[in-house]
Order: sequence, then structure tokens, then C-alpha cells
Amino acid sequence: MSQDARMRTRRHALTGGAFWGAGLLAACGTGGQPSTAPTTGGAAAQGKVIWGHRSQPSYDQLAQDALPLFKQKNPKIEVEYQPVTGTWNEKFTASWAADTGPDVFEGWDQWFWQFGAKGVLVNMNDQLRDFKKADLDDFAPWQWEGFQIPNTKFRYAMPKYINMGVVYVNKTVFAKGGQTLPAATWSHDDYADLLRKLTRPSDNVMGGFIPYASFTRYQPHLRAYGASMVDLKDNTKAAFHQPQAMQVWDWIWNRMFQDNTVVQRKQEQERGFSGGIDGLAQGKLAMVEEGMSVLQTAAEKIQTDWDIVPMPRGPARRASWGTTDGWGMWRGSKSRDASWELVKFLTSPDYLKMHSKTTLQIPPRQSLLDDWMTTVRQRYPVLEKVNLNVVKDALASTQPYVSVNQQFLCYQEMIGAFQPILDQVFRDGTQKPSYLRDNREQVERAAVSCGATFQ
Repeated sequence: MSQDARMRTRRHALTGGAFWGAGLLAACGTGGQPSTAPTTGGAAAQGKVIWGHRSQPSYDQLAQDALPLFKQKNPKIEVEYQPVTGTWNEKFTASWAADTGPDVFEGWDQWFWQFGAKGVLVNMNDQLRDFKKADLDDFAPWQWEGFQIPNTKFRYAMPKYINMGVVYVNKTVFAKGGQTLPAATWSHDDYADLLRKLTRPSDNVMGGFIPYASFTRYQPHLRAYGASMVDLKDNTKAAFHQPQAMQVWDWIWNRMFQDNTVVQRKQEQERGFSGGIDGLAQGKLAMVEEGMSVLQTAAEKIQTDWDIVPMPRGPARRASWGTTDGWGMWRGSKSRDASWELVKFLTSPDYLKMHSKTTLQIPPRQSLLDDWMTTVRQRYPVLEKVNLNVVKDALASTQPYVSVNQQFLCYQEMIGAFQPILDQVFRDGTQKPSYLRDNREQVERAAVSCGATFQ
């Protein structure tokens, strides 16, 4: 295939219209390099690598600190760090369509599925030959498994950090309400009871906060009830309409709109806060379902006593959501070997310790969890009082209960159809949960519409 033909094919695949799956690009090759080119790696690797990342002060500083160490280990590789502001995922996609863009880049969950559907990702399973088994075994098993598209052999990224769901609690609000923190074994029934007891409208206090219409943040509640968002055998099919799932939607909707012990979207502005952690910091919320990625924000913003507790058990099990925040590689890169060396560095213990120290984010290697706990407490002494063992128990105990979020095959098309449905039910309260079941087929049509394949 000529260079001009490759450019036309790639632009068609990445912009507008339907997406071509990975199969097309596997046949054509990309960027002048066959898609099956072997990776030599190691000291032989050389060339220039563009490293794409969201621009944030902590990440930009981390890159400045880490790149000299990478250069020491890989003197023949030049890395250009490219921080991106705004809609970074769209900018990445546009740059790849122009046959440029980052060779190594960050992403998570739905964005990797979206990139994969466009056929721009390297299958990381083709790169792992020089990874030691001990290193692979060190990655959190549930997350490592989640980086592979279900029912395929396509691994879309390598681990970057772990974000997982917990419940942040304002201990001062609990004390004023005459309540003690829930036990680690608490259930959804206990949760509903506490929400009711802690809601005090006369004091402008609501019991809790659950992200209103988040496709991902509802999923641990589904799993806790033995339900699923997506059919486990076919990711073009829904499971959110099944009877067990409908129990979950009813439970959440009732807390928001029947009991109104979970804050509604419109009530945030009425009560003078924006987002769960802000409401918790102001003493206007007792409990907030959020991710560990906001630990630094909580440590800086909440001035009263606070803590974290695990997500509650459901009738079937305890569950928490976890992400696949990771590093992907562009299939069209002209520096495949050098890019892989950068990815190996970014997943190494040396870099991950630097990453945790700068961002407070949880490392994906189980051997580093104790180091992470020490590091974040040294930076923020307030965390000495926060039960970080909740995280360790969830991730590395004999019964870990974190699972990656389930995704439909064609995320971008699916969410365009599903989000308005979720918004009407949980953000606005203009529809009841049965509306989800009634519109399931619309979501399924969108979930298959991109025509993606993963090889």
C-alpha cells in the first residue's frame, strides 16, 4: 500500500463516519512500519519518541524529574514530552489522523476502547516477550486482566496507576448526627439507613453523594447485586436491563428522588457546593462515593476529621470499581522499539515510586503498596488518620474485590445513546429506572455501530 493510500485510509478511519476496526490497519500496516514488526528493545533501541499526556502541574513536573533518569538508562533515545490541554483524547486522535501525534500516551477505560475501535493501538501482548514473569505477576491481577479486551487476545495498554472507588466520610458530620462509621462489613441496607439518619435538612446536611449519571461509577453496585452492565459473553449486548440490575437502579433512584438522602444535581448549587469532596469539606455531605484519585484534593481541602471506608456489600458480594489507567502505544509510530523502552520505564518500580510521590496515585504493582502508604503520609501527615488499609485490603488481600469497569464494544457511539437516558433518570429525575430497560435496544444498536474488531 502506498504512503498516500495509507494516509487516506487512516484519515477515513480516524475522522467522521464509521470506524474501521484493528483488522484493516493490521492488513495495511501504519506509518511505514509493518504492524507485526518485532520489537528488539534494550540497548539497541534508538530514535525519537513523543510522549503525550494531559497537562497538569504535577504531571509536567514529574516528566521533568523522570526523563533524565530515563536518558541515563537509554542514551540513544530522545523523548519529547508533549503536554496537552483541553480535550486531549480528541487532539490525540486528530494528530494520528495526520500521521503525527504521540508514540506513547496515557488513557483509561473508555478512551482506550475508543482508540482501539479506531485501530490505532499496538497490541501489547506482542511486546511482552522481554518482560520478566515476576514483573508481570507483580501487577494487580484484576487490572492486568482488565487491560485485555474480553474474549480476545488484544491487550490495549500497560498499567500506569490504579484508581478505585471508596466512600469518603466526614467524621465530624457523623458525630453531630450521633452515628459511628460503618463497619467494613456494612451492607446496602446499612447504607440506606445511615443515609437517612445523617440527612438533616434543617442543618443543610445531606447523607450522601453518588455521581448522578456516571456509566462507570454505578457498576460496583450492579456487581454487588450479582448484576452486570454488559453481557459478559458479548460486549455488544446489554445486561443492565436484567431483573437484578433493575433492583440496583431502583435502590439508587429511591435514595435520590424518593428518600432524597442522596443529593440531587440541582441541589448542589442550591446548597452552595460543587462536587462530592467540596460538599464533604463544607460539612454539607456525610458520605461521598469517589475515587482514590482525589486523595490529594481531599487531603488539602477537608479541614475536619475524615476517613475512607470500603464500598458496601450487596446481596451477592462486595465490589468496587477500578480503572485501567495505562500507557498505550500508537500503531503508526516510526519508533516502535524506542517507544516500548519508554513504556517499560514508565511501568518500572523506580518511576512508579516517583509517580506516587508526586501525584499520590496508587501504583499498579502490588509490591509497592506499602511504599505508597508511607509516601503519601509523609507528604500529607493528615493521612496518618486515614485508614489507607481499606485500599490495601481491596487490592491485595486474600479476597480482593476490585473489578475493572465493563465496556461496550463501541464506547463513543454507545455513550452518545446511553448518556441522555442516564441523565433523564438520575441527573434530572424526569424518568424512572424502567426507562433504562425500555431503551436498552437503542443502546445495543449504538454499541455495535462502529464495526470494530480486535485481533
